[in-house]
This record gives sequence, C-alpha cells and structure tokens, in this order.
Amino acid sequence: MSSFDYRGPYGLLALWFLLVTAMLAASGYGEWRFLFLSASPALPRQAAPTPAAGQQNVRDLLTATQNPPPVLPASHAPAVSVPPAARPEVSDPQFEMDKTSFSAVFRLSVPGVLRRTAFQQSPAAWMVDLDGAWQRRGREEYRFEHPLIRKVRIIPRKDYLRFIFYYADKRHKRGPQPEADLRPDRLSVTFRR
Repeated sequence: MSSFDYRGPYGLLALWFLLVTAMLAASGYGEWRFLFLSASPALPRQAAPTPAAGQQNVRDLLTATQNPPPVLPASHAPAVSVPPAARPEVSDPQFEMDKTSFSAVFRLSVPGVLRRTAFQQSPAAWMVDLDGAWQRRGREEYRFEHPLIRKVRIIPRKDYLRFIFYYADKRHKRGPQPEADLRPDRLSVTFRR
C-alpha cells in the first residue's frame, strides 16, 4: 500500500476537500455525501422512540422522527490534520585552508538540487544556488585573511539558497572553475591556485 504525500499543492487540496466533505457530512447537509462513494450504503435511520406514559409529548416524537441525527460509518471519519513539513536546513560550514587552497563544507538536512553556479565580476565572487526554500540558523557571513577567499555569505531566498564566495582580489578575473561537489548530505566547494 503506497502512502500519499500531503506536502505538495495537490496534497493540500486533497486535505481541504476531505475536511470540507467530512464537516458537511457531519452536519447532516442532505444525502449528497455518498454520491462520490458509489459502494457506500445509505445511512441507517433511527427508529422513533416509544413514549412512556406521560413522559414525552407528540411534538418531541415528531421532531425526533423527521430529523434524526446523522450517523457516519467508522470508515468515513474526518481527515486528520498533517503538520507541515519542516523546511530543509543547512548547518554551519566547516572550512579548511592552506596557502594554495580554500575549502568549505556545508551539511544539508535533505539532498539538495544544484540550481546554478555563476561568476560575478565586481566585486569578484563565485556563487552557488541550491533549489528549494531553505532555512538557515547561524551566521550569514564569515570573513577570512586568506590569499584566495576573503568572505563567504550564505543567503536564504524565497525559493533557493545562495552561497557567495568573495575572492580576496576584488578585481579577480575569471580563472579556473572552483570544484563544487554536491552529495545527498553535503555541499563541498574547493578553490585552488
């Protein structure tokens, strides 16, 4: 038996539909509630209560007979609300540096999808974007006294996460492409001279 993923736009629509139909069915709004369930039996009617001598009047008996409370089978219980999925997170980076290389490793809570990489000329920087609405806790900016990289910024946007690596030489010309290695649990970026 496969499970249904309620996190997408169609899942939210399905939850809304189930909730509205369950509320309307519970309110007794007509017999339409089983039209979409072709194999469902009709609702059972309650029998009119038999009055004991002098305990109930005729009006109470007529009201109970004409408007019985709705009875839903157990298989038609209202839908349970599913909590929204947590946004994926990126952890604080780990940096490794020597005189000829600079490396940064970012841990990811879910596998990421590379959206794009780009070189920015002024100020000289290299960018990596990951698709998705990411959550970032911790510092946004890291500064270094390194011959290759002077600053790293992590910026969550509406539908992607951007990593910006600012070169130490602000007039750096596009040179060798940095190595970007995206794995299910991490993103590694390495700059070499």
